[in-house]
Amino acid sequence: MKKFFAIILSFVFGMFFLVPNHSLADTVQRLGNSYQYVSDDGVAKFNIPWRGKGTGALPGISYDGNLTFWTEPGTAGTAVLYGQSDTVKTTSVNGSGEIPAYAANNSSTPIGTWILPTGNVPENSTQQIELILNSANKNFAGVIRPLKVSLSATDPAGLWTYWNSGSSTFYPLTLTSTSDSNFPITGNSGEVVLNDVKGSYLNTSSQPSSSTGETTMNTVEETAVSLVNSTGEDVESLAMIDANGNDVGTWKVSEDKSKITWELNGNTITGPIESVKYTVRDVRTNSWSGWWSQLPSDSNNVLGGAATYDIANLNPQIGKLTTKYVDENGMTLSSESNSYGYIGQSYETNEKSISGYSFKKIEGSSNGTYSDENQTVTYIYARNQGNVNVKYVDDTTGKILSVKNMIGNVGDELTYTTADTIANYIGQGYKLVSDNFPANDNYTEDNQNYEVHLVHDTVTVNPENPQVPGTAINPNNPNGPKWLTGTDKSSLTKLVNEIIHYKYADGTKAASDMTDSVTFNHEIVIDKVTGKIVKDNGWRTINDDTTFDAKVSPTIEGYTPDQAQIDEVKGLTPDSADVVKTVTYTKDIVPVVPIVPTNNDKNSDSTALVNNVVAKKTVVPTAVPPTKASLPQTGNEQNTRNSIIGAILVVLAAVGTLFGIGKRNKKQSK
Repeated sequence: MKKFFAIILSFVFGMFFLVPNHSLADTVQRLGNSYQYVSDDGVAKFNIPWRGKGTGALPGISYDGNLTFWTEPGTAGTAVLYGQSDTVKTTSVNGSGEIPAYAANNSSTPIGTWILPTGNVPENSTQQIELILNSANKNFAGVIRPLKVSLSATDPAGLWTYWNSGSSTFYPLTLTSTSDSNFPITGNSGEVVLNDVKGSYLNTSSQPSSSTGETTMNTVEETAVSLVNSTGEDVESLAMIDANGNDVGTWKVSEDKSKITWELNGNTITGPIESVKYTVRDVRTNSWSGWWSQLPSDSNNVLGGAATYDIANLNPQIGKLTTKYVDENGMTLSSESNSYGYIGQSYETNEKSISGYSFKKIEGSSNGTYSDENQTVTYIYARNQGNVNVKYVDDTTGKILSVKNMIGNVGDELTYTTADTIANYIGQGYKLVSDNFPANDNYTEDNQNYEVHLVHDTVTVNPENPQVPGTAINPNNPNGPKWLTGTDKSSLTKLVNEIIHYKYADGTKAASDMTDSVTFNHEIVIDKVTGKIVKDNGWRTINDDTTFDAKVSPTIEGYTPDQAQIDEVKGLTPDSADVVKTVTYTKDIVPVVPIVPTNNDKNSDSTALVNNVVAKKTVVPTAVPPTKASLPQTGNEQNTRNSIIGAILVVLAAVGTLFGIGKRNKKQSK
């Protein structure tokens, strides 16, 4: 209904506005229709088919230099209309210079682009319109929706432009495409499965529609099949040849050229059948004289480049069967054989008698039919065999660590070695005890049993061989046991110290400190396999010395220590506390030396004499602290004792002297 009203509106519009312009013969112009083949590169180029002003009831329309272009999605055989909701349109003056190209499958997804003239396009311009298919559709076969071009955009329905020959339709044609065909040979004769897609053509049995100006465009209705020989010529038959050059049948083209068939001749097929080439070409008719020949060989039809028919391969698939004769290790005992046949053809195989071997089993089916997949039948044979067992034993726990079982043909060399397995166990902390596996031996009829014995290796940890707690005991076994806490050097050593300070009474240093120490070392034995302590040798000192010897206090001249020595300390243990002692030195007392009066002093005053005695006391030497502490020397103790006695006698003598002087003075006073 909408289309009807648009036509009516266009009719009225044309009657009132367009018809009067036809009297201007110098301004009217006409266009024609055109078609081109899409090239092998996916390109079609169109010249604008300008036509003369011509004759007729409505010979042309007014042209202002602005071309209008439009197309729309749709299906094959339907016209492209101007006023549809999905119509894509543009003009040369105000447009972008391109619009999408669609396949005639009712899809709105473009398969390429129309490249259009831009600006004011003068009459008889040589500018071209170009169709470029995108890379994914370069080899597109089928119907492509045509492009409409109008000299005037003043008629919204496009009706008057059709009537006035002011509209043109551009038809991009495609050739039937052909690609390789892989198909099975399923019997002695059959039809080849072709792989082709029909191209497009114009139904030119009548004039274009007077209402739309379009000619029906559809897929090609008829094609012709041909075989192609090695020189590129079309032929009706070819020999079927297998890979070994044997003639096994014939390829034929049917009389109506609609199909290709095969026929086997009964000869044995000794290998894959060789491929042959074929092509499919369009059969085009041309009944209306208004169009030239619709053939891609006409240069007028291929402005965008050569359009050629594909030549593809026919790849016949037949069945292949491989029969093998091997031992249990897959070693070939007899030459394998290959046989071939069409899909579904029966086959039969048989075992062979092979010296020194006996048939054991078959893999695959000895009888069956050929399929489209390669098949294999394998006959497996066995020799007399010997058994070898190697047992790895942990003598520490009595457990079996592992067993290596080997089977080999009697007489074959026994190539196994225990070295790698032993090295692996050593890397886990074991130590080899014995290995009775022979260096050179062969498999025998009798079972051969061997044993490898190992024990847990140990390591002694002490301050001379400390470890890093938390790290792997065995470097080659990082996930194995770790060194325990307390295996580091600081944890394996304890030091007990003795410190003696020598000070004066005022607390200042009298002599250098005297020090002594006893070092206790801890020793344990670790199982390298389990990481556990298997023996604790306890704490010991060098030479088992656990005593601090007695320390004699050093002699300092003029001073006396409060302790002549520090006694020895016995029975020290790792848990003993440090011994700290202090020896204090007290300054010695110096006696006063008396003055004995002479006879000349008889008349002297007793007071003066006493004063004189007091005034002339012996001067006590100033004690100089020693700069270096000295150890006690032989005889020093006796000298000290004598000095003390001498000082006491001097004091007593002084007192006696004073007492005598007093008595004498008394006598004198009498």
